[in-house]
Amino acid sequence: MDNDTKTYQDLESFHNGDVTIYVRSAGKKPVYQSRIRTPLGSGYIVKSLKTEDRDEAYRRAIDLYEDLRFRARAGEEVKSKSASKVIDEYLHSQSHKSRFSNTQKKIGDHFRSFLGKKTIGAIDTKLIEDYFTHRRSQKYRGRQLSENTLNAEGGEISRFLKWAKDRKFIREIPSFTKPSIKDNPRPVFDEVDYKKLTRYARYWLEEHKHPSVRRDRALLWNYILILSNTGIRVGEARDLEWRDVRPFKTNDRDETNFAFRVKGKTGLREVVARTSEVQTYLQRILKIRTEELGSKPPQDSLIFCHPNGKAIGSFKKSFASLLKYCDVEFDREGNKRTIYSLRHTYATFRLYEGVDHYVLAQNMGTSVEMIEKFYGHTSNLRQASELTKSSNRSKVENIFDFLAT
Repeated sequence: MDNDTKTYQDLESFHNGDVTIYVRSAGKKPVYQSRIRTPLGSGYIVKSLKTEDRDEAYRRAIDLYEDLRFRARAGEEVKSKSASKVIDEYLHSQSHKSRFSNTQKKIGDHFRSFLGKKTIGAIDTKLIEDYFTHRRSQKYRGRQLSENTLNAEGGEISRFLKWAKDRKFIREIPSFTKPSIKDNPRPVFDEVDYKKLTRYARYWLEEHKHPSVRRDRALLWNYILILSNTGIRVGEARDLEWRDVRPFKTNDRDETNFAFRVKGKTGLREVVARTSEVQTYLQRILKIRTEELGSKPPQDSLIFCHPNGKAIGSFKKSFASLLKYCDVEFDREGNKRTIYSLRHTYATFRLYEGVDHYVLAQNMGTSVEMIEKFYGHTSNLRQASELTKSSNRSKVENIFDFLAT
């Protein structure tokens, strides 16, 4: 800069040359710029002071200088890294987690693309708000992104910024409001469609002749039966190991049932299966793995996995293929069913059977409020004995009988 002062106007230096303010000669507006030597002498930070007033420019430059000194004493990053490089470090630190695919997509792809060449220090409230405005203008498969999708992205951004603050890449986490979640319908399988699914799935399982495809379909089918009989979440099932399954004797019928030890949103819990038939589903998976390995799989290996033992990231595509084959893709309101519909179906069926809200919430790892909010429409059947005292009633058929195979 000292060798090219002709391109600058009103150049002044302070603190032995550590702070310099100036106006670019070629600038459209006479706005003051600053050039601050970093406290450790590793370079300079050039930043616009966004004012045409000399005295205000001086105050802002000195504030910036003191702020850099404070950050250096606190052990924080003085020269802000590029946001892209920080994201690389964040993704590396998260790569072992089960939700990494979501993190990769939301932070590694969408958020990184929006930030471009910006530094991590440039992320502020306005920039994040601009990001959500930008995302709302985009479409996925011809449809506008839902507020629920953007809410999930907001959660990923919050986790990323907290991580960045903990590692002193930023001093404070910018405040921002996540897009609100809308209470969208939770599509379930009614009894008619579930029977249809179980009936046609048998043909789907036998339809393909390739061994690897038949293997994957058999694994998916038993996965479906286990989830619909336990209500465990997709992420919980993904991390399920053989040692997490515990047989136990029921007190009332002296039958052997099974409990699944899972770690979910509410922490560690044991999920009691609705029926002892899950033993059959587990035995089928065990047979597949034993044939692949030549012996029984290790207790600490995953239940739902590829032949090489690695976790299956998602059954989403094969599940959608099965539903299309069985013509049960949508519920009667036109809502598209997903794998999470198995959890919602479990909750609905259990309430129909008269299971107490509190007991069900404990088993599913959720709250009574959530049970009542999303499945409260089933409550009247639980009170059938009270609501129909004056009538002759036949016994309500157990709607899970068709799950036995």
